[in-house]
Amino acid sequence: MVRKISIQFLLVILISGTAFSVSVTFQVDMASEDASEEGVHIAGIHGWFPDDFIEMSNDGDNIYKITIDLSEGTYYYLFINGKSLSYKEENEDFSICGGIGSNRLLEVSNDAIELDLVCFSSCQLCGDVSVTIQVDMTNETINDGVHIAGSMQSWDPTSSEMTDTDGDGIYAITFNLTPGDTIQYKFINGNSWDVEENTSGLSDCSIEDGTGGQNRYHIVGESDEALAPVCFGHCVDCSSLYLVTLSSLTFKANMSNAVIGNGFNLGD
Repeated sequence: MVRKISIQFLLVILISGTAFSVSVTFQVDMASEDASEEGVHIAGIHGWFPDDFIEMSNDGDNIYKITIDLSEGTYYYLFINGKSLSYKEENEDFSICGGIGSNRLLEVSNDAIELDLVCFSSCQLCGDVSVTIQVDMTNETINDGVHIAGSMQSWDPTSSEMTDTDGDGIYAITFNLTPGDTIQYKFINGNSWDVEENTSGLSDCSIEDGTGGQNRYHIVGESDEALAPVCFGHCVDCSSLYLVTLSSLTFKANMSNAVIGNGFNLGD
């Protein structure tokens, strides 16, 4: 009887110990690197010493993968091209893809995860670049968030919400894009086409959309970039818009009470 209870108790421990473990698949593209003969590894999941590294497998086209079981929790990690932290990824800001500083970040819950394929030291696929688009909303009243819709996300006014992390009225979002591509887009003060910005007068920063309207556009460069903020519904930032408005004013002085010879020269 004691033996039977002990076995049942052990089974309960084993079951409860694995209940929160889920499979997580990591993958990294080494096409831009000369992969080390010592292999490609993951550091940080089990520790940051070489003996803690997890070796990944090459599937034959420079894509290295591994699937491991992890318990629920938060993990910091990096890919290593070799067997030493001296050969870790060189990127000081992984925040674009959910990391913190120079570390990648993984949140494990109860569901299996297959992480997106990324290029070594990057947040995007090899060959892609990150483009950060920004809009200045200081002159607007925000309705249901600020969104962007464009050719890079199938013109969906609800799926790409922009964020203002420091509360300065500048909303931003980052996309991974292919160099040389031309993207078209509009900003939306809300989450429907009813509240899109008016781009009809933006001839200096827009192109025709083929239906008589105008879209903002950008030609993707060869490296990561952050576009300068522009005011909602305008081609310039809001502070420049204020200066332009002031420069268009005409001031007239009433000289009827001026004293001749006191620094004034009255004309016609």
